[in-house]
Amino acid sequence: MATISGGLVIPFNPPSVQGLGQFGGFTFELEDLGRNTLQTLADTANQLSAAGNQSGKLTGLFTSLHGKRSQVLVKIDREKAKSLQIPFSQITDALEVFMAPSM
Repeated sequence: MATISGGLVIPFNPPSVQGLGQFGGFTFELEDLGRNTLQTLADTANQLSAAGNQSGKLTGLFTSLHGKRSQVLVKIDREKAKSLQIPFSQITDALEVFMAPSM
């Protein structure tokens, strides 16, 4: 291609997934219908990512799901918050800050 005059030609590989670009990507959602533990769901997601990476057709697949993280059920007493004149959004914002996973 160096012999083509009047322009610069740079070849590159086509995108991994047609239409997404070389560095694009996609999101896949694995749904549990309530029959499995969080750890089982995380193991399945990891197996799915590994199989996709080994296929030779996809690269860089990963999951951010980790089955060993603890879960906390928070019940907010809306009536008490209302009587104290604390907006519900202020409570949820505070919970988000203090309970967000640190990565």
